[in-house]
Amino acid sequence: MSKTQKLFITLIALFLTSTYLPTFSKEKETKVLKQVQEKKEEIKNNVKWTESLRLKDFYLSPSYSELKEKLAQYKDVLQVRYKETPDVFSVAIEYGLILIDLNKLQEAEIVFNKAVKDFDVNLTPKVYKAWVDACNGKYQSAKEAWLPVAKDKVNFGIFNGMWLPHEVDAILGLGLIKDFLNEKDKQEVEQTLNEVISHFANNPKFAAVIIADDLKAGRIKEAEEKLTKILETNPEHPVLITLSGVTRLLSKNYPEALSLFNKAKDLYPYSPTLNLMKARTLFALKDKESDLVFQEAIELDPMWKIANLQKKKLLPLKNFTEIVKVNNKEKELKKEEIKESKAEDKTNNKTN
Repeated sequence: MSKTQKLFITLIALFLTSTYLPTFSKEKETKVLKQVQEKKEEIKNNVKWTESLRLKDFYLSPSYSELKEKLAQYKDVLQVRYKETPDVFSVAIEYGLILIDLNKLQEAEIVFNKAVKDFDVNLTPKVYKAWVDACNGKYQSAKEAWLPVAKDKVNFGIFNGMWLPHEVDAILGLGLIKDFLNEKDKQEVEQTLNEVISHFANNPKFAAVIIADDLKAGRIKEAEEKLTKILETNPEHPVLITLSGVTRLLSKNYPEALSLFNKAKDLYPYSPTLNLMKARTLFALKDKESDLVFQEAIELDPMWKIANLQKKKLLPLKNFTEIVKVNNKEKELKKEEIKESKAEDKTNNKTN
């Protein structure tokens, strides 16, 4: 076969292909590949937080937001009042909560053990005794105290009646300890939490649990959106500010992360997670103060597993984040987009 004949056959084949087969324009292909690349970059940059919030990150006393740095002085006043009237419910509970907020767990345990006996028909002392138990690593004991409170609230109707502080804190506590429970108990707790927390996303404590779960799942964008919304109505909430700092830390925006952690620390300096995140930010900025802040985090929560690990294994970014694994999602996305585009072109060709 001559070269002229081969060329003629090739031209006929090209003509038939362009006439009878669906076209996939260069412009359309470029658009699809661009979308694939954008998705690929989004997946590549999507890291997840491998830490979690802890019970000691939250203050419990309703007086704290007003007192802050004067809390220790107020504790001394309440201590005198408690010695005089230990059987007065309001005095015992407020004194015990302030002891927890000041990280004086042994003293708080004594107060709430007595309160449980003195006010045995009231669930409030039981809830906060369980909080002390959980801070000391007794997660199963805490779950057994908190879960009935949460289930009673669900059974009664989460929208019926007023939410009492101990009910909110029981559910918050379950959200913070669920990952420390065995799988069966964890599933039971999560089922109850799902019936409650999602309906009250405007509650800053519940919002913090939801956002922390987003960060741990690598849903950074969703976490940022929720933080923006909840901080509009709770601009001075230290845990929410800390989580906002975590999103900056994960994106390696260290100066902004440090600014947020400093703000949160001014509001509540007793948070171990806050101090650990600040230490990691300072480490990334090559600031020697990171060692001191790291040690402070450990002192705030000696039960923390990090207390037995070396700083060099904990402070670098790679040791508290994880790239979200997506297997072949990029390829699947590309195939799906091209398939859709070909179907569009086929429809257009039939129309023409």
